[in-house]
Amino acid sequence: MTDSDDLRRRLAAAVPMDDPAWRAALESVPRELFVGDGLFRFDGRHWTPLHRDRTDPAEWLRLVHQDTTWVTQVDGIAAADATGPVTGRPTSSSTLPSLIVRMLDLARIGDGDKVLEIGTGTGYSTAILCARLGDGNVYSIEYDPHLAAAAADRLHAAGHQPTLLTGDGLAGHRDGAEYDHIVATCAVRHIPPGLAPPGTRRRHRHRRRRRVAAGFRTRPSHRPRRRNGHRAFPHRPDQLHARPPP
Repeated sequence: MTDSDDLRRRLAAAVPMDDPAWRAALESVPRELFVGDGLFRFDGRHWTPLHRDRTDPAEWLRLVHQDTTWVTQVDGIAAADATGPVTGRPTSSSTLPSLIVRMLDLARIGDGDKVLEIGTGTGYSTAILCARLGDGNVYSIEYDPHLAAAAADRLHAAGHQPTLLTGDGLAGHRDGAEYDHIVATCAVRHIPPGLAPPGTRRRHRHRRRRRVAAGFRTRPSHRPRRRNGHRAFPHRPDQLHARPPP
């Protein structure tokens, strides 16, 4: 067993979840591939880049397999491209694995479900969805074209071929409709009440920066704030095409 395999197994074993299939999915995805060639560390004032090619390989693997969020882009500057400390706000990251898996588990996403993910980011959560549901059931939209291209390369290198789109999450993806769940990994102030009216199946979890993943069986109808120039959810109920409750 390689070091990466062992680290993934230990990471997955430490994450509490109801559905063991998510543990198997977590074990199968090489996180080092999706973190890329650099990450940022925050000292309270600055984001300092750490580069893969300047770090001991074993130490790099240990770092990326920690159950923590690694910021990979700050105000559009990729950690791999940064030559020194920067200031600003994180604009992309590899979210801590336990949060991703627990959110998907709590959303009760399971076999045969078709998912639309808004915010591909590094592609890590997309790969976990693919490993659990199969590539044909995963659709993912990313607003930033550079992030979208990098995520596509990483997903393909990992052997996954989900449907990937570049554009505004507001538009959804009509050609793939309908969806059993809509998962949003972008930052929002709150989950708008209009996304899940009373009586709708809904599971969600909030963490730092209010990164949200949620499973809905209703048609969203509320307009949230913009992130990176786009809205996470549509204001028209026909644009994401989530399946109504059975």
